Amino acid sequence: MERLRKTYDDARSARGAEFRGTVERWLLSSAELLVLNRMAWGAGRKDWYLIRSLSDLDTVVVRAAPSDCLTVFAGQHLPNRGRAGNDLLRTALEVVADNEESVFGEIVRGEPELKDAFAAVPGDEEWVQEWIGDRLGRRIAFGAYPPVLSLDPNVAIDGIVPATDGSITIAAY
Repeated sequence: MERLRKTYDDARSARGAEFRGTVERWLLSSAELLVLNRMAWGAGRKDWYLIRSLSDLDTVVVRAAPSDCLTVFAGQHLPNRGRAGNDLLRTALEVVADNEESVFGEIVRGEPELKDAFAAVPGDEEWVQEWIGDRLGRRIAFGAYPPVLSLDPNVAIDGIVPATDGSITIAAY
């Protein structure tokens, strides 16, 4: 793991021009982008967001803690959308069975964060059925887990949330 150190590398900052410029460019060709917030020293804890503007990105950055890693994915993700019910349940069970890992979350109007978001793997079908059953009629989104480990800057970009002094520290995620 990269040694933990404090730096002022704007290219790695979630508030930096490079990160914001890439997100802005991607938003021009995609109605929304999926954002993963991997929380620093959070033992794998994550939050998921669907952003539609730089203002939504700013909301994500403000809510995140210093050293959190925000990964923004190019293109459309979580393509399965609609009101939770039997039709989407069938699709959800197929998605879980057909993918190594999948992401699920509830869409709340006016809110970029996916509520009660979680990842599912084959074998989690009962949990997915219960989760959807608890949200009947509410808007949900789900799909294959995005390519979080991609090193291709045309697929995903990472930004580290800076401290109040503008410094960033790469953390354990």
